[in-house]
Amino acid sequence: MNTLEPGTFESLKKIHKYLFEEIYEFAGNLRNVNMAKGSFRFTPLTYLEEAIKNKDTEIKELLKKD
Repeated sequence: MNTLEPGTFESLKKIHKYLFEEIYEFAGNLRNVNMAKGSFRFTPLTYLEEAIKNKDTEIKELLKKD
């Protein structure tokens, strides 16, 4: 975990796998189904890849400011 590059989706996937691989079969992978927990709906699959790209860009911009 100490070798992960901050602010990247690839690093986030590795963290997700580390934390959830014993719980979720898809841990560490981009999901291929829509998901919700209670009344909260996660980003719809249709928009997921674009949302990830946008967040990746936002995080990189925030990291540049530090």
